[in-house]
Amino acid sequence: MRARAATLPDASLLARYAPADTEAGRGNYVDCFRAEIDAFVDLESYVTAFYCTPLFRLERIILARLLRRPSTDDDAIAIAEGAARSFAAWSVEARIADQLLMCAVDNRTRSWFMVRHSSNGTVLFFGSAVLPPPGEQSGGPLANFLYRAALPLHRVYSVLLLGAAQRKLVRDRKKQRTE
Repeated sequence: MRARAATLPDASLLARYAPADTEAGRGNYVDCFRAEIDAFVDLESYVTAFYCTPLFRLERIILARLLRRPSTDDDAIAIAEGAARSFAAWSVEARIADQLLMCAVDNRTRSWFMVRHSSNGTVLFFGSAVLPPPGEQSGGPLANFLYRAALPLHRVYSVLLLGAAQRKLVRDRKKQRTE
């Protein structure tokens, strides 16, 4: 199954940022995407695959140049395995057995990973949260326009990233079986 938009699971670490009628969620943007793989995939393998896809490596190059935050595949593996607390432009905000929530250096953006196992394999979840600046429910008219205009691109990019991780996991599984 291809990566697609999904409902954010209630038990997700990202749910704390979901827009709601409460003051805490007002102005936040939260999304969730899912893909399936017909094999058991643990969180560590998923996060490693995600951060080590060619598509995300390109993002890592951009982050290294623009933010002076270089990262390697070994750094990705360390964050996936829980041996590091930061990776590129993110640090670990929360982690449980099946989920990882990362906070970007701007403290306004979150990236979330989750695996859910079933008898058919594993559902891979990926989501993001973008919070308004502290003390603001939204920016000015231009900031709001740019923000809304960027969301469709963000959604497409998220689906591409999740799909790339899914394909990498499938390829890695096939490669392991032939070795």
